[in-house]
Amino acid sequence: MSLIELDKLIQSASETEPSKRVIRILSHDHVEACRNVFRLSLDRFFDSFARRVAHEYWVQNLSFEAADTAMNALHAYVGARYDVRLPAYAGEVFAAFDQGEFHHKEDDESVDPEEKYTNPEIRSIVLRDEVLGASIP
Repeated sequence: MSLIELDKLIQSASETEPSKRVIRILSHDHVEACRNVFRLSLDRFFDSFARRVAHEYWVQNLSFEAADTAMNALHAYVGARYDVRLPAYAGEVFAAFDQGEFHHKEDDESVDPEEKYTNPEIRSIVLRDEVLGASIP
């Protein structure tokens, strides 16, 4: 099954002007079109989106900024459209990128939050998926 539509949705979510930290909300029409291609429930689609972002980031097909922006867009969409939280898997991926967005007060200034917080979490998520044989979707 082709992941082209999912990749297009992730790409559109991750495109922002670097000088502006505006969170984009996913297009509902694009989400529904993509979800219908895979015939997934909302929760399974949100988890599949997050799984694709995590795995593409881990193999360096997405930069931290692109992956983080895509997860922020998913989080904003779910909250604005459905007024609910992300399902567990997507929430875990979102949290991993969220922790890499800022310097933590307990860390020395030289600490890179992406390296310290995001990378170990994403590595763990990807390895767990590999062990469990989880695929997209």
